[in-house]
Amino acid sequence: MPARAVAVTMCECLRGVRILGAMLLLLVPVDLLAQGIPGPPMRIDTIDATPAFVVINAPTTVTFRTTILHPSVLPTGVNLLKVDQAGKTLAIAGVMRDDGTAGDAAAGDKVFTIRLSVNEPGVGRVYYRVSAAFKGVLQRVLSSTIAVVVDPFPLPPDPGEAGKQTVAGIDSDKDGVRDDVQRQIALDNASSEKIRRALGQYSGALGQLLAGTDAQLSLDKLVAAARCMTYVTGASQAIKHSSLVRAYQLNTPSRSVAYLSAKRFGSSLPEDPDDLKPYCTFDPDSLSN
Repeated sequence: MPARAVAVTMCECLRGVRILGAMLLLLVPVDLLAQGIPGPPMRIDTIDATPAFVVINAPTTVTFRTTILHPSVLPTGVNLLKVDQAGKTLAIAGVMRDDGTAGDAAAGDKVFTIRLSVNEPGVGRVYYRVSAAFKGVLQRVLSSTIAVVVDPFPLPPDPGEAGKQTVAGIDSDKDGVRDDVQRQIALDNASSEKIRRALGQYSGALGQLLAGTDAQLSLDKLVAAARCMTYVTGASQAIKHSSLVRAYQLNTPSRSVAYLSAKRFGSSLPEDPDDLKPYCTFDPDSLSN
């Protein structure tokens, strides 16, 4: 083959390689091109809220923090969004800062912060997520959603999995009722203090029974609490309420074993008393609801 023909063929091959390379480049997502390949993903690493519980109709300052480690995040492009349960944006709650001001702990540490006054008219959950802009990418990156719980009145925080590590669990306010059970009782019966008090008495006695310090005395207290509950709610509702409280309380295998072990004792209280009110540790008739 003549030298000129060989040179033309080589040029055509090189041109084909360049075209193929350009075509392949078009298939690479824009966000990967902006990051560089390989490179760390553009993402929001963490998001949290403190406190995660507020009281209905009580303005409360909640501090939201998010960590974004990617170097191309825009320092002024991180927003906190208020969203619905599905994650759909309802409003931009504000701009999160990493400049050491307005509640942010330290400038440039990749932790963005905003302090927000949360004041909600209804009990339930309010959802938030973070939206962040990155250099060279048009589409913003969204975090997962987090919830701030709106309580009907002041309650201890939910201990979560930490509250399941022991039979006794966590009672941070030292009222004799485990925090997770106290929260559940309150949220189930927000409109009736009388029922909350009766269920609290029952739950406290059940907790003492599980602890096993004096099974006979604790069982007597549990029977007394059940009688108080019957006085407050009636027999059928008392059975329903006590079953729910036991379900909340016996939520680990070790707690169920402790309950079954303690039940071998019998109550020493008199059977079928005519008056149930004296078994309450509070005066239910003094409460309006």
